[in-house]
Amino acid sequence: MNWDEVHRAQEHVRLLAHALRSISDCVCITDAENRIMFVNDAFCRTYGYRVDALLGQDIGLVRLPEDPTPTMLETLRQTAAGGFQGEVWNRTKDGRKILIRLSTSVVRDEAGTPLALVGVARDITVERQREEALRQAQKLETLGRLVGGIAHDFNNILQAQLALVQVLKGLPTLSQEATARVEQLKGLVQRGSGLTRKLLLFARRETESFSPLDVNPFVDEELPFLTRL
Repeated sequence: MNWDEVHRAQEHVRLLAHALRSISDCVCITDAENRIMFVNDAFCRTYGYRVDALLGQDIGLVRLPEDPTPTMLETLRQTAAGGFQGEVWNRTKDGRKILIRLSTSVVRDEAGTPLALVGVARDITVERQREEALRQAQKLETLGRLVGGIAHDFNNILQAQLALVQVLKGLPTLSQEATARVEQLKGLVQRGSGLTRKLLLFARRETESFSPLDVNPFVDEELPFLTRL
């Protein structure tokens, strides 16, 4: 190999090293004993370590001990068998838990002997949090539609009962005691109707109106309902 070929090979190696250091994903190269040989800038930023604090350390340094995802031994086994792809929990220098999407592979020499392991990772913690928030919002929307449908049907039943109460009150032969009972029944139906209005407001199926409110009586009235929720 002449000098020009050596120079081109050196430039090629420097270019590859610069590319590895510059890419946005975390890159880590470990030896056969799982000791860290190389990390790029993104790895250091994500985990909060300096390069010199990571070189020579076991890669288990960044794994979360109570990780419910595939264990480190399982990850290494799949890597040796051809590569691992999945999500695992890691930890940063300050102990913060992060979820990463990890892809690993083996570097072999011409004879097929493993020389090193390469891991490429991306922090997807915020992405998962957003997805979970969206799922929760969709659940609440579904619950709101369900509650609104039930409350609307129940309110129709209560309005029919209230109409019957009005008919009973108009009977000329109704005794004083029976009139009092009917009045109590009317109050119960109205309370039920008020409850359905609260449920419809929760489901956003009834228009809200705004007016001055004395907070104390409102709290006394609403506390039992809110306590059950």
